Amino acid sequence: RKQEVLVSVFPYEEAAKLCGGALPSYISQDSTPRIVKFGDYPGCPCGGTHVADIADIGNLKVTNIRVKKGVTKVSYSINP
Repeated sequence: RKQEVLVSVFPYEEAAKLCGGALPSYISQDSTPRIVKFGDYPGCPCGGTHVADIADIGNLKVTNIRVKKGVTKVSYSINP
């Protein structure tokens, strides 16, 4: 399904609204976080590399989900 990916830097309050109303506590309130938003879904603070459109991904398979000390790590593979 084709959906645009928005990647931009926002003032803290606007970023929090895009991310469902709150940001993780490690993000300073005087910062301007970089937010990644996929289509109509809530945004997420992220510093990584992203596609321009989720249709570019093809098949995505979650290979592992691990939670350690309150941090969730998701591993995945992508096939075009």
